[in-house]
Amino acid sequence: MVNHKKIASLVEERGLVQKELADEVGVSEAMMSYILRGFKEPSVATLVRLAKALGCSVDALIITE
Repeated sequence: MVNHKKIASLVEERGLVQKELADEVGVSEAMMSYILRGFKEPSVATLVRLAKALGCSVDALIITE
């Protein structure tokens, strides 16, 4: 399960724009919005690209409880 709050926090901390992040990750802006708000789970491939774009590991974006 993905930690949507952590992803949104990292996006805000890095001052990223949702549209630019979506383009870098290779998803639509709508899909990125769904991911950031917790309505959709990204695929593993998208999660890997998202971690790379945010400069963190995939582990940092997953809830481990």
